Amino acid sequence: MVLRLGAALARRGYAVYIPDLPGIVDGVLTPTTLGAAIAGCTAVADSPQTRGGRVGLVGVSVGGTLALLAAADDRISRRVSVVACVAPFTDLERVILLATTGMYRGEHGLERYAVPPELAAGLGRSIEQLGPVEGDPAVRALLVNRDPARFDDLYRRLPAEIRDTVHALSPRRLMEHLVAPVEIATSPRDRYFPVDESLALARNSNVRVTITPVLAHARPHLDPRSVVGVVQLERFFARSLAAAAA
Repeated sequence: MVLRLGAALARRGYAVYIPDLPGIVDGVLTPTTLGAAIAGCTAVADSPQTRGGRVGLVGVSVGGTLALLAAADDRISRRVSVVACVAPFTDLERVILLATTGMYRGEHGLERYAVPPELAAGLGRSIEQLGPVEGDPAVRALLVNRDPARFDDLYRRLPAEIRDTVHALSPRRLMEHLVAPVEIATSPRDRYFPVDESLALARNSNVRVTITPVLAHARPHLDPRSVVGVVQLERFFARSLAAAAA
């Protein structure tokens, strides 16, 4: 699906790069993944095929989160023309709570939100790979906990290195560094990440969130009865492409 999208963009005259980043296929996001993404963006921006030394970033799910994080990095933030992403998460601490307990901390407190088990598996692999604290018993205790009332206490017991990394991998915490226009599309009831994860960034004036029922997380779910939703998705793509070509 990614290759087909890349080929379609290339036919429209865009120079398209599809990086093979460590861990991303398995939904694993670590500083190593982010570092590779930033290095790739720099190389693309410096390529003679790239007009004006600027690059647009596209990502879906964890890839969308990664695109937001890369765009917020001071080394390349001024070189990003647009970020277009579908159903990203923006606060890793809240997503850890969601994946381990099935509860999400929204604007009105905790609410039950069922997610597929692979979300917990991917997040577990990500957290367990965070540097020298791999295998720490505090990490294990957090990942096996299913009681939302215990989460905050268990989270505070994590090594400072992990908590700092969770903060650094949360676009919601880095909004002041996002200078490129950001287009986000998501479902009103995404399978993995609640819509509040996207709406949290909408407080930034350069972020636009499109909520459309024709998305089923990473894949469009086209329904002739959802004409408005199809139009919303089409406009999301049109704005993103226009910003990338500007």
